[in-house]
Amino acid sequence: MIESYIRKGESEIHWEGHLKKRKHFELVELLLINYPIETRKHVARVKEKYNSKSIKEIIENIDINVPTNLINFKLSETRKQLMFKLVTLRIEKLIQYL
Repeated sequence: MIESYIRKGESEIHWEGHLKKRKHFELVELLLINYPIETRKHVARVKEKYNSKSIKEIIENIDINVPTNLINFKLSETRKQLMFKLVTLRIEKLIQYL
């Protein structure tokens, strides 16, 4: 289900001549076809800077400064785990395009 969710995710970018938003990885494929050198360069940069430990730390601490009177707005551990999984799977899938 998570893989399906990642595949179906839509970008906020419209492709020239189309009114409909593109799915994230459709957009990556279009970019690779139309701008292969630039796209691979940027994906390689993502791969170079990718650090799952840093991502995990950011997500785990995202709400660390929420005041105690707003404790109900903190993210649950389950939600944080899901966020981490979604972000890392998307990045790993993107890197596969190299």
